[in-house]
Amino acid sequence: MSKNLKIFLLIIIPFTIIAFWFVSGCREDEMGLNFSHKKHTGAEELNIACDTCHKIADDGIKSSIPTHEECSQCHDIDEKQPSEECLICHSRKDKKVEVRKKISTVEDLIFSHQIHIDQGFECDACHVKIRKTLKFVIPDIPNMAICMKCHKEKGGSLECKTCHKRIREGTMPKSHGLAESPISHNATWRIMHGSEVEKDGKKCYMCHQKSDCDECHTSQKPKSHTLTWKQEVHGRFATMDRYKCVVCHEADFCSRCHQERPTSHYSSNFILTHKNVAGMNARSCVVCHERDFCQSCHRGKLKIDKLVR
Repeated sequence: MSKNLKIFLLIIIPFTIIAFWFVSGCREDEMGLNFSHKKHTGAEELNIACDTCHKIADDGIKSSIPTHEECSQCHDIDEKQPSEECLICHSRKDKKVEVRKKISTVEDLIFSHQIHIDQGFECDACHVKIRKTLKFVIPDIPNMAICMKCHKEKGGSLECKTCHKRIREGTMPKSHGLAESPISHNATWRIMHGSEVEKDGKKCYMCHQKSDCDECHTSQKPKSHTLTWKQEVHGRFATMDRYKCVVCHEADFCSRCHQERPTSHYSSNFILTHKNVAGMNARSCVVCHERDFCQSCHRGKLKIDKLVR
C-alpha cells in the first residue's frame, strides 16, 4: 500500500466523516442519549421538578419526552451549528451516531397521568427507579404489582376494565403470575367462599368474571334448600341475612308469595294468639308488616324494636 493511500485512509476519510456529521446538523430524533435523571432531579444535584421537562398532554393521558425546545431552557443548543457540546447529552458508538431508542408503549393500557397527579401522587411513586439512574433508561414503566398495591391501599378500582382495553373473559393473563389458585382456595373454599365475597368481593374480579358466579348461583340450589326449607326454615334465614337471598333471587321474589297471608294467619283465633308467634320470632312479622303496624292496635303499649333484634 502506497504512502499516499495510507495518509488518505488515516486522515482524509475520518475527517470527512466528522465534517459530514457537523455539516448535516444535529438531529434529535437520530441521536442516542447520555442522560442522568439523578443529576437533574436529585436533591443534592440540580433538583429540577419532573414537570419542568415532561409536559402532560391536553387530554391528560401522556407525559411527553422532552425535545430540544425544553432542553434549551437550560442548555445552549444550536441545531444548525452543532459542536462537541452536543456530546454532553448525545452519544456516538463506534464512530457512528447512536440512534435514540423509540419509547415503547403499552397499547392495551388505559391510564391518565393527570388523574394521578390531581390525587397528589409524585412521579417516582410509579417510576421508582428513575431518580436513581445515571444512564438514560427506557422505559421505567411500573409493573402490575406496583399498580395493584397502590389501588388496594388507596381504594382504587381493582376491575380489569379500569386499566385494560382488551379483556378476554375468563382468561387470566400470564403477567398476573402463577396460574395456580390462591392459598385461600383450599378444599373447603367452595363452601366458605360466600363470607369472603361479602368482605371484599372486588378481589374476586381480579381473576373471575361476574358471570362466573352465575354458573352456580342461578342453576344450582344451595344444600340448605331442602324439601322443608320453604315452610319451616327460610323465614328465619331471610331475617338474619337478607343479602344472601338476593345473590340468586330478585327483589320481588319474596312478594310473589308474601302477598298472601301465611297459613298460620288463617286460624280463627289468630288475633288472640298472634302474640305467641311474635314473641318467638318477631322478625318474621316485619317481613310483611311495617314496624309501626302494631301501633295501629296497641297504641304505643308495644315497642316492636325490643322484640325485633
